[in-house]
Amino acid sequence: AVDPAAGHPRMDRFHIVSWLSLASVLAYVSASTAASQQSGIELILHLTTSGSFAISLGEDNDVWINSSDYGVRTNGKLMILGKDLVSNAMEATDGSDALGAYQAGVIKWLTKDTKEEVFHTIYKTYSNLPAVVLSQHFPVTLNNTSSSISSHLVSAFPTFVSNPEAVTTLNYATYEGTFPKMHVGHFSDHMDFPGGATGGVPMILYDKSLRTLVISPLDNFMTGIQAVDTDISATAVACGINGKVTSVPQGFNHSTIIWAGQGLQDTLYAWGGALLKYHGKTRTPLDSDFSVQYLGWWTDNGGYYHYNTEKNKTYQQTMLDAKAKLEELTIPARYFQLDSWWYFQEFPRGPVTLWEPRPDVFPAGMSDWLGLPLSLHNRWFAAKNNYSADWFLVKKGEDCALPASKELFDTMMQKTAKWGP
Repeated sequence: AVDPAAGHPRMDRFHIVSWLSLASVLAYVSASTAASQQSGIELILHLTTSGSFAISLGEDNDVWINSSDYGVRTNGKLMILGKDLVSNAMEATDGSDALGAYQAGVIKWLTKDTKEEVFHTIYKTYSNLPAVVLSQHFPVTLNNTSSSISSHLVSAFPTFVSNPEAVTTLNYATYEGTFPKMHVGHFSDHMDFPGGATGGVPMILYDKSLRTLVISPLDNFMTGIQAVDTDISATAVACGINGKVTSVPQGFNHSTIIWAGQGLQDTLYAWGGALLKYHGKTRTPLDSDFSVQYLGWWTDNGGYYHYNTEKNKTYQQTMLDAKAKLEELTIPARYFQLDSWWYFQEFPRGPVTLWEPRPDVFPAGMSDWLGLPLSLHNRWFAAKNNYSADWFLVKKGEDCALPASKELFDTMMQKTAKWGP
């Protein structure tokens, strides 16, 4: 059944409109109407056989987001699904993963001329979770995929826009920047969404009653982004692979999770729990981290002793004076954080050449002269550094090196084990 006014199916938790066989339709409709007893929020995926979808929350079936165009880049060209690529009929399937049992629809996208499969879009719902997982699958290797812009995407699925007819006014929140800060705004076709390599994940949508959706990658966290790719749509948020990736191997998969709940904090906590479960991890108690469990004294950016010492004194003398003052004031600092000023760099505040103490900073080295545990800053490595060249990948023309060997960190940690008490 289709609600003509909304333009979306109104049947069950996982809805589908199609000319599939009755058996296939029943396979989808059999999903539970209760999205989750955990959150008290019903998450409904409205899905058509063309691959477009909408998501609504609650018994009023208020649609929060609609899908937009999907795209994938290959051979130097952006292919829009449904225009440049054609699809087979949606296939119904079911299975289970680390999150639980699911029902799914799969659409295979083919080139118009050769009918070669290029891209799959997969739609999963879980009968016992307030979640939808939307996945990309690459049945063949794709080459020359980069747009050279990190806020563009190699593969854009899912994509979504606001519903102009929504009963609920939605806000969004996300993070942006190298030192992340919160970015908030109204979710609309004209929002200033800071997506890309340094922002946009997770995206949190919420209404005035704090019903909440969290949208993020489920895997591939180093390459998965959420951004507005203007080559695909100037108004849609797209989820997929970073646009600077030059090729995608055959068999590669990338997934986006959409999680619903009541209240921002509770929903984010539950979403984080789902990601941990999916990857076989357990939540670490906060007090298991020494730097969180106890008060520390920090010299990072913004602190008075960030690249600054007492007059005519070394950092070693300054740190000892600071410790003495803290003790005098009975401030129970249990460790010291030493920022980027203590090790060797290619140039001031530049990349690391040797992650060991400079003698002009600490004349006594890292022996136990402070008598406290240390929290030690590190940053990116210089292309020319004091470590083995075999431990790094260096791109020609770049001024940094990418660690590519566990030996580097083993060597560094063996030395730091002798530092401090």
